[in-house]
Amino acid sequence: MTSNTTSFNLESMAFDLDATGQYRVLRKFVPQATYLADCTGPVRQAMIIDTETTGLKVESCKVIEIGYAIVTYELGTGAILRVDDTYSGLEDPEEPLSEEIIKVTGLHDEDLVGQHFDDARILRDLGRVSVVVCFNSAFDRPFLEQRYPQFSSKPFLCAMVDGPWKAMGFSTLKQEYLVYQCAVLRENPSF
Repeated sequence: MTSNTTSFNLESMAFDLDATGQYRVLRKFVPQATYLADCTGPVRQAMIIDTETTGLKVESCKVIEIGYAIVTYELGTGAILRVDDTYSGLEDPEEPLSEEIIKVTGLHDEDLVGQHFDDARILRDLGRVSVVVCFNSAFDRPFLEQRYPQFSSKPFLCAMVDGPWKAMGFSTLKQEYLVYQCAVLRENPSF
């Protein structure tokens, strides 16, 4: 049996299970080169970004992880056409992580020792985009602006507040729940 046949058979079985209404099959997210091929309107680029920090207080805590995707989107609809670039980086806070932060982030002190963000790349990518999108901008934005004051020159959207989640039938805004409801399998379910 070839891998194509196996994939087809597995997808066929998943479809059949889903169709019964008694099962829900989660699928691993597979990034695509293009999400919307036929775009007729003007396009822009956005930075969809998330951070992990050493705590909740911007005055005393530091950003320890940044991950983002640069996407091209259709201006009129907001539909994502493609993912143009991604970045994931860690930074040593030069202080031990609390047990709570280790539990929340899955990061350990040894993961961060000697790590530094690629500042030049982050700022270059920020210069390419017309908007920055965070799931919780009220949290991420102050940390980003503290670490990189250049973020203050960009408009921010908050997916948690600005997204039409309730109209789409979602009853809560927890990210883990939203991902689950979209039937997407998380890569690191342990944290």
